Amino acid sequence: MDIIAFLEARIAEDEAIALAASPAPWEWFGEPGTDTAALYAANERTVLDARADHAPGYLECKSEDRVYIARFNPGRILAECAAKRQMLANVPLVTDINSEVGGTSEYVLMCMAAPYRDHRDYQEGWAIEL
Repeated sequence: MDIIAFLEARIAEDEAIALAASPAPWEWFGEPGTDTAALYAANERTVLDARADHAPGYLECKSEDRVYIARFNPGRILAECAAKRQMLANVPLVTDINSEVGGTSEYVLMCMAAPYRDHRDYQEGWAIEL
């Protein structure tokens, strides 16, 4: 598998997961002065209900984690998938300037593959230092 096929497969996996999730945007709502919060999707369906009374389904979550979860919602992931596909479609248009790791296009692809370095199909030859 070459690096472009690898990236196309990972993008397709990310997109499938995002499409299966509740629609974006996601937003946190809570009762003022309480630790109770719920994450709602665009269709007003509850994505996550964090209750402070430790009832079944309780989830402890820092406020910073709540922001993170809501920010990286399916809408953002789908937009990233579309952008990555555009990059892959236009890689040959990138001027290949020799660098320490090869041509510019090759380096861009290696950078795009880096977040997937724990995937079983990732090849060590694509590794860059992060």
